[in-house]
Amino acid sequence: GKGNMSTLLVFLGAFGGLSAWGFIGLFVGPLILSLFVFSMDSYRNAWIIYQTDQSSREEIRKRRVRNSDAGQKIISGETR
Repeated sequence: GKGNMSTLLVFLGAFGGLSAWGFIGLFVGPLILSLFVFSMDSYRNAWIIYQTDQSSREEIRKRRVRNSDAGQKIISGETR
């Protein structure tokens, strides 16, 4: 597939890898950098899903409380 890494980031990974590990770092640097970018992107997506789930759960809980309050009023014979 196609990656979303910028060319500048690939060059920084290549030169950083070259300075750290020599010739092999020319290939390993961008690989490690792309794995890091992938893991941060995956974490960000998981966090967004988690936050959405939390707000959905809160809305469901609020609806249940409102519905149970209305049900209690009907059972007890209270009207508005």
